[in-house]
Amino acid sequence: DAESRRLVLSVARRLQRDARVLMLLTARSGELGRSELRDLRGLRQLRLKPLELADVEALVASMLSLSTDSRRLVAERLATESGGVPSIIVEKLAALVEQGQLVQDVNGVWQLASSFDAGRSSRADFVVRALSGRYTTEGVVSKGGVLTTYAAFDARAGRQVELHVPNRRVAAATEADHFMRIFERVATLTHPGIVPVVDYGATGGVLFFATPRVEGPSLRDRVMRERPLSLDESVRIAAEVARALGHAHARGVHHRDLRPKHIVVTPRGTLLGRLGLADALAAGSGPEGEAPDDTGVLIGSPAYLSPEQLAGETTEGARSDMYSL
Repeated sequence: DAESRRLVLSVARRLQRDARVLMLLTARSGELGRSELRDLRGLRQLRLKPLELADVEALVASMLSLSTDSRRLVAERLATESGGVPSIIVEKLAALVEQGQLVQDVNGVWQLASSFDAGRSSRADFVVRALSGRYTTEGVVSKGGVLTTYAAFDARAGRQVELHVPNRRVAAATEADHFMRIFERVATLTHPGIVPVVDYGATGGVLFFATPRVEGPSLRDRVMRERPLSLDESVRIAAEVARALGHAHARGVHHRDLRPKHIVVTPRGTLLGRLGLADALAAGSGPEGEAPDDTGVLIGSPAYLSPEQLAGETTEGARSDMYSL
């Protein structure tokens, strides 16, 4: 099935060329009895690199039929506890079944038992461990429907940053390569009205991007506290956001989720954050000239999205951003 093929391909990428060819031939033929595929002793002795979260999830899916959310929870726990070693993952998954933390319903579908909650690692623990090679997380700054933001220290650069990690429901369908391609462009933006992206990646199954810590209220908070803003102040903020958008659009980066919450008002001017995030969290690029594939999750506030976005139609990013502005 598709999940098993994905697992074979992900494991094969970690092998030496000869062993990779052998494994792919085995998977493609579906037979182990053919003469050229009989001797698999070499494969048994190979030391594989630790599996990424997506590969762990594929391995779990090849063994048990679970819902997407349940499979993700199990994979995160097993990835953390096993260090990504396939044999340990299989053993621990079997142990969860034996301990009654994974049970079958009357229809034979596997589900998480209530006891699973007490024993599993939290999403925050998983993120902290995955990013611990470079970042020391210091706590959660904010948590929304799309992102969880952590205060962190970048040991390599010696600076305080904010780590933005997409939540499970929006990141599950996202291709890491697509996420990286979008943020490669975002990271090149240098404009006084844009919050810069200083790092981004897909580490241990965790997608993230990092920005400097920005002090100041969001435009949403400012409006709630001081409404109505003066005409001069409103025009100034709108003009600064428009200039930041123009800089991004000229370089092929769009926002698609422009709203007061993502605009920070500082003494030195207005800053626009989260540029490119909505595109990065799309499942993947569509054909030339078409919108990215739908993730099944609406990213944005209906009050500020363009009618085309709300209708799920193909949108031209710059025009949608202007509508939101």
